[in-house]
Amino acid sequence: MKIAFFIVNMIVTLGTGTFLLMLYGRGGSVVHKWSFIGHWSLKLGLAMFTSGALLTALSFPEPNIIQLTRATGLALIFSWAVAFHYKYFIRGGKN
Repeated sequence: MKIAFFIVNMIVTLGTGTFLLMLYGRGGSVVHKWSFIGHWSLKLGLAMFTSGALLTALSFPEPNIIQLTRATGLALIFSWAVAFHYKYFIRGGKN
């Protein structure tokens, strides 16, 4: 289960990191038009979530089934979010 947990946390790290770059790496992104609190709370939350997933993967803990299930769900959600955002906002040319 340790290997599966490591892989899932690396997918979460890549997914959230990519999503963070997609949202904040383009100057024309709609998040730059948000209020200060909305803009920075999302940026800080995603950065903390990304670093937390990376640190979890690198610490290589022995997970229980609940942690593995939750991390797998998050990996699927952020993988979907990256694919959706790329399809409709990056490739589609919309902001």
